[in-house]
Amino acid sequence: MKLGRIPACAHQRRIWLGATVLLTIAPLPAAAQKDSFVQALTDLTSAIEGTYGDEGARISPALDRISAALAEWDREIETAADAVRVASQDEPRRLFEKRVALGRIYADRGRFAEALAEFDAASRFEPQRADVHVLRGLVLRAWGKQSETIAAFRTASSIDPNNPVIAYSLFHEAAIAGNVSTAREAARALASLYQGLLREVERPSAPFPDFTLLQAAAGGPPLLPLATYSRAYQLFARGEYETAIAEFRTGAANDPLVSDPASGSPLLTRAIGELRQGRLNAARATIEQSDVLTASSEAQRVLGLVYAAESQYDKSIDALTAAIRRSPHNERARVALSRVLASAGREGEAERVLQETLTTYPDSALARWWLATTYERANRFAEAQREFERTAAVAISGSSGLHAAIGRFTSGAADFPAAIEAFFRAVHANPNDGRLHRLLAAALVHDDRADEGFAEFVAALLIDPQDAEAQTGIGQIHVNAGRYPEAIEVLRRAIAISPDNSEARYALATSLVRLGRTQEAQEHFAHVEQVQRRLLADRRRTLSYDVLKEEAALQAGEGRFETAIDLYEKALSLNPEPEVYGKLAELYARVGRTFDAARARAQYDKALQSEAARSPVQ
Repeated sequence: MKLGRIPACAHQRRIWLGATVLLTIAPLPAAAQKDSFVQALTDLTSAIEGTYGDEGARISPALDRISAALAEWDREIETAADAVRVASQDEPRRLFEKRVALGRIYADRGRFAEALAEFDAASRFEPQRADVHVLRGLVLRAWGKQSETIAAFRTASSIDPNNPVIAYSLFHEAAIAGNVSTAREAARALASLYQGLLREVERPSAPFPDFTLLQAAAGGPPLLPLATYSRAYQLFARGEYETAIAEFRTGAANDPLVSDPASGSPLLTRAIGELRQGRLNAARATIEQSDVLTASSEAQRVLGLVYAAESQYDKSIDALTAAIRRSPHNERARVALSRVLASAGREGEAERVLQETLTTYPDSALARWWLATTYERANRFAEAQREFERTAAVAISGSSGLHAAIGRFTSGAADFPAAIEAFFRAVHANPNDGRLHRLLAAALVHDDRADEGFAEFVAALLIDPQDAEAQTGIGQIHVNAGRYPEAIEVLRRAIAISPDNSEARYALATSLVRLGRTQEAQEHFAHVEQVQRRLLADRRRTLSYDVLKEEAALQAGEGRFETAIDLYEKALSLNPEPEVYGKLAELYARVGRTFDAARARAQYDKALQSEAARSPVQ
C-alpha cells in the first residue's frame, strides 16, 4: 500500500532530536535561543486565539520576541559554525562531535542542506555511528525526501540491527512509501527483537522523534489557525520564519482583535477584566452603557461571550450577530455565534453560520473543525470525514487526532485500507502516542496484515512497556496463528499488568484449552465471568446516572432549580459528560451563580472538544 507523500505541513516542522533514545550527542549550544523562539511562538498562538478579547496587545510583543530570538539563534549558529571551521586541526573525535552538534542546530533551524552537509562530514570520521544516519534520516524526512529517508534508516539499521527504534523507523517509512519488501523485512526484524524488549522494565516515554513545532495538549483539540493567520503558520511549518513573521504582522494589522477602534481601550479592557473575574453583570453593564462600545464589533463579541456565560443564548446570539454586522471580517464572532446556536439547540442554524464562514474564509481551519464535529454529532459521517480531512491539512498541531477521527469513520464502515492509511498518518504526526499505534495495529490485523500489526503493537510497547492492551494484541496474533505457547507467555504478562483484562484472559483460556490444560483454563473463564458481572453492576450504575439526569430535568422543568443543580452535580460525579456541564451552566445562571455558570460553560466547551478529539473507534 502506498500512502503517498505526507503533506509538507504535516512534517516540515522543528526537529526535536533530544526526545529519542537513539541519540546521545551532547546538548545543543543554541538550545536556549531555540527554546525562547518556541516559547514566543507559543505565546503568540495563545494571544491569537483571542479567548476573552484583550489579547490583541500581546501579539506585537510576541512577534518582537520571536524576531529577537531568531536573530540571536542565527548569531549562535554562526558562532558554532566558526568553531567548526577553526577546529579543523582537532582530533577526529572532537571534530565529529562538533559537526554533529552543528548539523543538529541547522536541522532545528530548518536549514536542511547545511544539516546534511555536517552529518555527511561527521560520518566520514566515524562511518559506523548509527545515530548519525538516523539524524540524516530525520532531516531527509522533514525535507520530504522519502526514498533517501528510507536509505538512511536502512543504513542505520544495518549498523545497529538490535535497535528496535531504528527498526521501527525503517518499517514506518517503508510502509508510508509503499515499499512492501522493506517494510516486511523491518517488521520481521522488530518481531525478532520483541523478546529482548520484554526484559526492559523502563524506557523513555517518547522514544521516537517529535517533529511538531507546537504540540496540542494530550487528548485535547488540535490547534487550528484563523484564516487571517493561516498562511503565516504554513510558512512557519516550512521553516520560512522571517517571511512568516512579516505575514503575521500583516495579519495582525487586519485582525479585529487589534484593529477594532475599541480594542485596547480602557473601557473594553475593564469589561474584559470583569468577565475574567466572573463579574458578568458588571462586564455587561460596562459595555451596554457605552456608546463607543456598543458600536464596536469586538465589544459586541465580548458582550456575546458574557451572555453565553450566563446561558442567555438569545441575547448572546443578538450580540454576536451585531458584531458580525459591524465587521463582517470578525471570524471569531462568526465561530462563537455557531457555538452559541449549537448550545441553544439550533444546530441547523449553527451549521449554516459555519458554512457561511467557510464561504467567506475557506482557510478557516477552526470553522471547518467545528463543522466536522457538527456533522459527526448528527451521524453524517461521510461529510464529517471530508471536513476532518480538510482540517488535518492545515492544522498547526494535533493533526494526529484528526487523522484518527478519519480512521474511526472508515473502520466503522469496514473500509480497512482507508482506515490503515488514516492511522498511518496519525502515527506519522505523533509517533509517541501508543494509542495511535494500537489503533493502526488493530486495523492492520483486521486487514490480514498481522506481521505489520505486530510491529505496531511493539512500537506501542517501546513507548510504554506496561501497555497491557498492546501485549494483549500481540497475544491475540499468536492465538490466531496457532502459536499457543507464545500466546500464553505474552497473555500472562498482560494479565499481570491488568488483572481485569477480560480480552487477555479469554484469549489465554482459549490457548490453554487448545493445549489440553482445561482445568487451568476454567479458572480464567471463571474470572472473565466475574468481570462481566462487575460490568453489569457498572451498567446499573450508568442507569442510575441516567435516572439522575432524568430526575434533574424534571425538577428543572418544575422550577426547582437548586434541587436540579444538586442532582446534576451528582450525575457529574458519575460521568463528566459535556451535556451535564451545559445543563449546569444554564441552571447556575438562572439562580444567579454567575461565576459557576461561566466555569461550567468553559468546562462544557472543553469537554465537547476533547470528546471529539479522543473518540474511540466505532
